[in-house]
Amino acid sequence: MVRGHALGVVLAGALALTGCAAAEGELGPLGRAGCDPASPAVGMVTEATASDGVTAFGLLETADPRELTAGDTVHKLIVRMTGSGDLSAEVVRPDGSTRDPDWGPESHASSNFDRPGDEWGIGFALDEPGCWEIRLAREGGDSASFWFAVDDG
Repeated sequence: MVRGHALGVVLAGALALTGCAAAEGELGPLGRAGCDPASPAVGMVTEATASDGVTAFGLLETADPRELTAGDTVHKLIVRMTGSGDLSAEVVRPDGSTRDPDWGPESHASSNFDRPGDEWGIGFALDEPGCWEIRLAREGGDSASFWFAVDDG
């Protein structure tokens, strides 16, 4: 019974942490569901919330990540992510439904985006206001998410 009690204490502690402040990344507090907060950004560079030991940074070429508005524009996100294996991506709409990106991920052989990891390009439209997630997964099991708060166009 002591084991069960210890597990209960650990689970209660983990549940209590869900209301805590976001973990700190290199660019600021890391993004969380509901964009509370959105992924941190400095200029057009943003940082994803990633699995342990993994980093993922994005360069949003079409807009400042902190000033996105809903519309038909297909945004290009250059992603550099550590880990192993090919990358897959999905776009999570504000209502939680998912879809494939408009294009990509496309592997990039070289660039001047100086962040660790392998590089890909991903294109996606943000056609309604709310909190959008760009969810990334590598074949080796590593994952990361960018959280973008999108205003009315």
